[in-house]
Amino acid sequence: MDWPAAEPSQEGVRELLLGPGYRSDVLVKAAPLAPGETSKEYFLRDGMLPAALSLQAATAAIRVAQSRAAFNAGDLIADIGNKPQRIIARVLVEGASRDMALPSGEELRDRVPSDLVPIRDEELTDAEQSVRFDGMSRRSCTPDGNCPICQTETPDCKLHFTSNERVFMPEHAPRMLKLGQASKWTITGDGIFPHPFHIHVNAFEVEREEPAKDGKMQQAKLWKDTIILPAGGQPKPIVIRSRYLDYEGEFVMHCHILGHEDMGMMERVKIAK
Repeated sequence: MDWPAAEPSQEGVRELLLGPGYRSDVLVKAAPLAPGETSKEYFLRDGMLPAALSLQAATAAIRVAQSRAAFNAGDLIADIGNKPQRIIARVLVEGASRDMALPSGEELRDRVPSDLVPIRDEELTDAEQSVRFDGMSRRSCTPDGNCPICQTETPDCKLHFTSNERVFMPEHAPRMLKLGQASKWTITGDGIFPHPFHIHVNAFEVEREEPAKDGKMQQAKLWKDTIILPAGGQPKPIVIRSRYLDYEGEFVMHCHILGHEDMGMMERVKIAK
């Protein structure tokens, strides 16, 4: 889910970065055929990814970190290299031209759900929330799911996929949020894996840089339910805002790389009065 928080835009883009759990609706308009042309091909590509954003590369790095055995350096380099480009679809444009205008920002405005309005500073009355996803620290977990960092020689000291230094336990008390309020969240990853943070029920508001009409970069607010935590270096926090208006009850938040979720990178969350 990826809704603009203020004005929808007709600005064209050449590519989208889609992580696990991402969805994006786009409208595509092909250029008119040139004089003498009867058809033209376009290709939808799954573009190349740098190693810092590649799940394949991060998984290879984890495999080496977990292994105590020898490994083939050539295979490792191949795995950790950039993800190659792949062709997803071929689009053939032919026949008589039909000029269909793309909708303007004004026409798109009423397509944004009415409850997705920007969260004001004065709305942030619930306690601030902090989340850290970590899959690159050796930990020794207790039966209740607490996983402190350990020394390598400690029995059962190995890599665990944790949220706030815990693996998921269904009986563990949920994170509490207050119905009718809003809060700021600070979310951090381990800097190695590009963990997609995903939360159920309520979308959150986040800022990102994008080009304005004059080509200069500007801050834009978006509503999302999944966002990739940066990888490839020092962990950088992402700050989001979320409000809790009508749903009362429990749900979960988790890493949307489902293998990481299954290994414990998940939490229960509860909204109550």
